[in-house]
Amino acid sequence: MKLTKEQKKTVSKELAKTLKGSSSIFFTQYQGLKFVEIDELRKQLRPTKAKYKVVRNTTLAHALK
Repeated sequence: MKLTKEQKKTVSKELAKTLKGSSSIFFTQYQGLKFVEIDELRKQLRPTKAKYKVVRNTTLAHALK
């Protein structure tokens, strides 16, 4: 499902808010991982209150501005 321009702006603003409130940020390459492997990683991160989120590079670039 394609996002409208306004939806993209909203997602970018929410991501920027999350990034500002984070004490640490890690960038990973998820290519080659299967869905069940990513899901397992998210389950392991949950107790530490960490999140694993996949976002487009352009969305991240706008959020970092």
